[in-house]
Amino acid sequence: MALSPMMQHYLATKEQYKDCILMYRLGDFYEMFFDDAVTVSKALELTLTGRDCGLEERAPMCGVPYHAVDNYIGKLVEKGFRVAICEQMEDPALAKGLVERAVTRVITPGTVIETNILEEKKNNYLLALSLDADGKKAGLAYADVSTGEMFVLELPVPQLGEELTRIAPTEVLLRAPGERVGLALRDDPPGRGLRQEGRRRAAQEAHAQELGAAGPNPDGERGLRVRRAAPLPGGDAEERPRPPEQRAPLQPRRAPAARSHRAEQP
Repeated sequence: MALSPMMQHYLATKEQYKDCILMYRLGDFYEMFFDDAVTVSKALELTLTGRDCGLEERAPMCGVPYHAVDNYIGKLVEKGFRVAICEQMEDPALAKGLVERAVTRVITPGTVIETNILEEKKNNYLLALSLDADGKKAGLAYADVSTGEMFVLELPVPQLGEELTRIAPTEVLLRAPGERVGLALRDDPPGRGLRQEGRRRAAQEAHAQELGAAGPNPDGERGLRVRRAAPLPGGDAEERPRPPEQRAPLQPRRAPAARSHRAEQP
């Protein structure tokens, strides 16, 4: 038995976004399959079902309705997941054969723009960090993509930990020779201790001689998530396709005052 054409496309798309949860639009739902379905069903307490995919066993599957997807994306991002959205690029009723689909957006902790996911009185900073050749000075550029605020500064490396704590970024990107390394920082439910420790550890990682050696947090602490980010298909400057029906144009939210379907055949 062979995989169905739709499942072949799903797996080909998933291959390009291995480090993401792939939400695959099927009519009025965003579906997840195989390992993603198992992971998300546990993380969000969703019902795990199955779908015929051309193999002897049904593919594990779970899904969420399109009109409520922002809520589920917010919960996944809060738990440290990256989410890739694969949209239908044409009207299924007019499609001849398999509906055309493409990833239109990858959502990470620092790139959230939906106001119903973000905290109203708190900035959501995405921060990029770079060290000079001697490792004595650090350059920081951080922005809140939801408000349009952006700041740039240079400082001695010993002051880096204190500055990271002050800025409180949600996501940190470290530029290493030949690759990009990202660190996602998020609140620990019991309190702020682990989060502050995570920023101190981010500074220590930045001060290391081999930035590229940064890997997953070996002790499993929740305050800091370290990942080696995969290159975007086609390069970082790739312009992603857009589905035929867009949401209403996004408007920058006001900066916080406190701080400057299933019916488709497989």
